[in-house]
Amino acid sequence: MPLQTIPLLVEQNADWGEPYWWFSPGLDPVTGQPNLFYAVPYVFTGTAVKMQVRETEAPTSAVILTLAVGSGITLSTGTFAQGPTLASILAVNGYNMAITNAQTALMPAGKWYYDVLWTSGAKQTYTQGGDFTVKGTATR
Repeated sequence: MPLQTIPLLVEQNADWGEPYWWFSPGLDPVTGQPNLFYAVPYVFTGTAVKMQVRETEAPTSAVILTLAVGSGITLSTGTFAQGPTLASILAVNGYNMAITNAQTALMPAGKWYYDVLWTSGAKQTYTQGGDFTVKGTATR
């Protein structure tokens, strides 16, 4: 999957969370055409996911925040029968990134850069990245 540019906005001192889903359309048994309701789930077994927020796109720039599976990133896995509802697809084949208000309170306001790296065996894939804006807040 190529890197998707998705800008993110986080407010200081506030919880932030964003769900994402990863699956491929399967083939409709009647028409033979790709159809979301016959989706093929992604198997997360043996997969590591990591997100870093940095000052710039340069890999040597200062790290503002790191999330990983078990530490801000949750993978939801499972199986479903052919022809499921959209809700059942999303319930079992997604991932969620979350940042607590305690973490955002420590982040400096400004525009930073982030990306998300998936590792499975020797294969590494950057799935999304882009601007990561931290909006300052006055009330604490």
